[in-house]
Amino acid sequence: MKRLILFLGLLFILQISLHSQYIKVLKEASSIRNGASTTSSIICQANTGDIFEVKETIGDWISIKIGFGKESRYIHKSLCQSISDLPQLPDKSTCKNAFLDFRRCEARSQRSADSEISVNSSNYLKRLKESEGKFYSIYLMDTFHKLKIAPALYDKIVELGFKEGWNNINL
Repeated sequence: MKRLILFLGLLFILQISLHSQYIKVLKEASSIRNGASTTSSIICQANTGDIFEVKETIGDWISIKIGFGKESRYIHKSLCQSISDLPQLPDKSTCKNAFLDFRRCEARSQRSADSEISVNSSNYLKRLKESEGKFYSIYLMDTFHKLKIAPALYDKIVELGFKEGWNNINL
């Protein structure tokens, strides 16, 4: 019995160490959804080759990170494959353009949410936050595709942007 428990413990540790933290999208125009279900709203689309950081796996769905938002986005696991390596950052000029675009995305998502959600609606603040998150995901994906950057590089680009002082540039 002790050997079986030891074996299962080692197997569990091996599975954790082999677990990939990134996925690569295999199919063009793959739906990214608001929830782990085909009935959940489609937020935006991923292109073939897009790489995302994995937050967790829920059944046949993978929770992915887009930007800094805490809300999860989901892609069906049949549309992607696990990978272990994050691509290299693009050149500094492209990173700077991306960082500045990320800032524009944030402002644009706030304006879009403000125009979508009525101040008099019930649960105004909650709905406003959800709407901002939705628009931010959409606009970020547009930026990633325009600049040909893997969405999984978001954190590294933001870190570089603050280090380089790009956050002090007036837009």
